[in-house]
Amino acid sequence: MVPIGEDGKAIGFLTYDCGRESWDITLSYVDPEHRRKHIHTALFNALRDKAKE
Repeated sequence: MVPIGEDGKAIGFLTYDCGRESWDITLSYVDPEHRRKHIHTALFNALRDKAKE
């Protein structure tokens, strides 16, 4: 999962491994200038919503 900024560039990412029993976040990063703006929370919530489907 990769959020894209208004300038078209990636501002972070979240990689995950999904199995039948569990989903694991393997790596997560948000660019320092975009931190404290709830980017990681939005990524996590998007992954949670995807898992619920």
